[in-house]
Amino acid sequence: MGPIPDRPEPSDPVPRASVSGTLSLIEKTPEGATLEVRYETHTVACTPERLVITLYDQSGEIVSQETIEDPPETGSVRFKVTGSGSYRAVLVLQCSSGLTTESVASELSTDVMEIVLPSVRIRASTDVQPGPEGATLRVDYDVDASHAEVDGVEVVLYDEDGYVVGKKEVSDLSGSVTFDVDKDGTYKVLITARCRDADTGTQFSTTTETGVTVQIPRASVNGALSLVKKTPKNAVLSAYYEINTTACTPELLEIALYDENGNLMDRKVVNNPPKTGSVTFTVTRSGSYYAVMTLQCSIDSVTESVVSKLTTDAVAVVLPSVRVDVDARPTPESATLSVEYRVNVDRAEVDSVEIFLCDESGNVVGRKTLADPSGSVTFEVGREGTYRVLVTVHCRDADTGTSFSATAGTDVTVKLPRYQPHSPQSSAEGRTEGEFHTQSGARSATEEQRGQTIRSANRLQEQREGRPTTQPTTESSSSDRVFPPEKLQGRAEENVVEEKGSGGRTGGRSEERERLEETQSALQRGRPTSAEMEARIATVELTTAGRSFLIDVFEDGTLRVTTEDGTVRTVKLPLNVKSVNRVTPTTLEVTLQNGRKVYLTVDERGRLFPKKFVILGGAEKPHLREGTGHAPILPVIPIVRRRRR
Repeated sequence: MGPIPDRPEPSDPVPRASVSGTLSLIEKTPEGATLEVRYETHTVACTPERLVITLYDQSGEIVSQETIEDPPETGSVRFKVTGSGSYRAVLVLQCSSGLTTESVASELSTDVMEIVLPSVRIRASTDVQPGPEGATLRVDYDVDASHAEVDGVEVVLYDEDGYVVGKKEVSDLSGSVTFDVDKDGTYKVLITARCRDADTGTQFSTTTETGVTVQIPRASVNGALSLVKKTPKNAVLSAYYEINTTACTPELLEIALYDENGNLMDRKVVNNPPKTGSVTFTVTRSGSYYAVMTLQCSIDSVTESVVSKLTTDAVAVVLPSVRVDVDARPTPESATLSVEYRVNVDRAEVDSVEIFLCDESGNVVGRKTLADPSGSVTFEVGREGTYRVLVTVHCRDADTGTSFSATAGTDVTVKLPRYQPHSPQSSAEGRTEGEFHTQSGARSATEEQRGQTIRSANRLQEQREGRPTTQPTTESSSSDRVFPPEKLQGRAEENVVEEKGSGGRTGGRSEERERLEETQSALQRGRPTSAEMEARIATVELTTAGRSFLIDVFEDGTLRVTTEDGTVRTVKLPLNVKSVNRVTPTTLEVTLQNGRKVYLTVDERGRLFPKKFVILGGAEKPHLREGTGHAPILPVIPIVRRRRR
């Protein structure tokens, strides 16, 4: 048999177990606190198997729990709490004994610990103050700490790439710091407060972050100077501009024009300029020009301005030149004015040439349009006087296509030619037979005698033609009478008596022959005196059927028509004459004292005929209509002319 086991001694100990511990504060920050539970186990005749430590808050809720298997005799467990309050720990120890299957347990509750977490709050704000060279970023901060002490504040500025732009250390719990930035972008501001817990002395940091966008005020002006148009007198330059701005407002744009020597030619100022625009300059001489643009922009809440300058490229200006030479000369033997002109241009093209003929009152009496830059034209003039010839050249600039005109003029005095009758020829009687002579001096016959001789000539002509003989009358001379219109419808025929044959006079003079010679002598003696010639208003030349006639117009209404062969016809208008003007080469305009205008034309025999006319009133020019060729209404006093044998 094997040995018999020993029987337990009655003095063997009873299994016992106990645990003790404390709850203590290790550290605390604004984010939370660390609590530590230190324990110590005591066992007799048993072995510790498990230690459970539970942390409770003031409401009895479990905050955290830790289980330690086979716990050593001493140890500790730490708990994290995130809020202030009252906390306690409960420790439960379980042990096993080899003498029994039951466990030995021990429980301990620690004292309650009051936890107050420190509180640190940072308030921050940013403000951007733009300037002409950059921007200033100001950071305002305020640190509010509870159950903590602040050792210092650090403000760090980062750019959008994460690089440190600036760092500032301050000790005040509130204040402001500034940073200078020179580029646009989004910046980050980090404010850190270094603190210590008031109870434990634990050091901790509280950080706040804010972002800010910065725009640097910038302004730029772009532009160019260009040639718009030019004439011989000046050129127009246009300065075009375009404005670009950031964080500022265009306030003023100054554009100055300079010549190639740097001399200021002109300056233009545009207030509150739009984004795009232009100004023009006028220069009066050729040369090279450039513009300097200065832009000034205002910044909100800042007195300083952003300034930008630009100098444009130079523009060469060559003004076109036009020289007009004009020469006007009257033709001595006719009523023709000849005008010669020549146009010389440089950097221009001639489109057309207009030549104007103006009278002394400035009225245009003739106009010609030509395409050649040089040539000659003629004008027919109807009255004597001083005329002005104006030559207007219409051109285009060779560079810009600008249309312009240049004018030159000259004055010319025109005297119309007068018909000169044949001069007296030497003969036994002092005159050549059959020629008409004009001479001054007193009349050798009375008006009554002139009337009688004229009536005798008319009766002689009527007898030759077999017409009834006009009875003698005691009225005054036909040349001075004023005939009412209803009595002027007859037609006076020219009385010409010809002598037949070519070998001298016939055997004897008849009564008709004697009366004819008497009439011719009387009429020759009845030519106008020098006093009458002084009363002459004008002498006008009319042409018809290739023949020219000179009409002497007198103030008393007398008109004397002289043909190329010396024949004179005299008519008398109802009223005195105020003025006379040749409106066409074949038409004469006579203004009477009462303002009425009479229009007369001459036929190939030198007889005056009236033309139809319309009176528009006032000083307006009448509208003329050609006559129908009816019989003349004016009395005609013929000169009886003898032809040479």
